[in-house]
Amino acid sequence: MMPNQRPNSSAPSTTATTHKEETENQQHTNGTKQQQPPPTKTANYYYLTPHAATEIHNFKYSGADLSLLYKYILSPLAQFLVDYATPITVAPNTITLFGFGW
Repeated sequence: MMPNQRPNSSAPSTTATTHKEETENQQHTNGTKQQQPPPTKTANYYYLTPHAATEIHNFKYSGADLSLLYKYILSPLAQFLVDYATPITVAPNTITLFGFGW
């Protein structure tokens, strides 16, 4: 095209439009609004089936250690050490890191 020429208005546009812009243009030209489907509440889970993905929100963790060793020896020992052998100024995360290193 020469610098003095005006672009032809009937020529196709070279600018890309998005899907949203196209539907808005269609709505304005038709004069009616098209209803969009409601968004789905399930996400795209790679390792879950579609049924499992919808039911995962109903899952409730219920873990418990019912062993006699934990109930009568380990838990009271841990509680005693926290109550009487640990200074109040020590942060809980420090106690956990010390336990990992032990």
